Amino acid sequence: MEGPPRPANGAKVAVCSTSSEKAVKGIVATMLPEFADQIPVFAGDVVPCKKPAPDIYNLAAARLGVNPARCVVIEDTRIGLLAGGAVKLTLTRLDRTGLHWCS
Repeated sequence: MEGPPRPANGAKVAVCSTSSEKAVKGIVATMLPEFADQIPVFAGDVVPCKKPAPDIYNLAAARLGVNPARCVVIEDTRIGLLAGGAVKLTLTRLDRTGLHWCS
């Protein structure tokens, strides 16, 4: 494995969730089977505090070797936005009407 898949611009991609690692990996495998073994999953059961605490995002940034200030989070929940905001990540909100920049 060469690491997480990267868009054309070279960005790293990962999934951070409050769900269990097993559940999240199953969803990623179903939705993105061609990339599932390349996308790191950071789940709520591997950090001391779940969202809205920023622990999961801090862990992901550290493991990926990236500055949290340079990360973009796509969230669909208020607690996820609160967690991302606590780390000063660039936030976007995903809902039925599309993707919205929050910061």
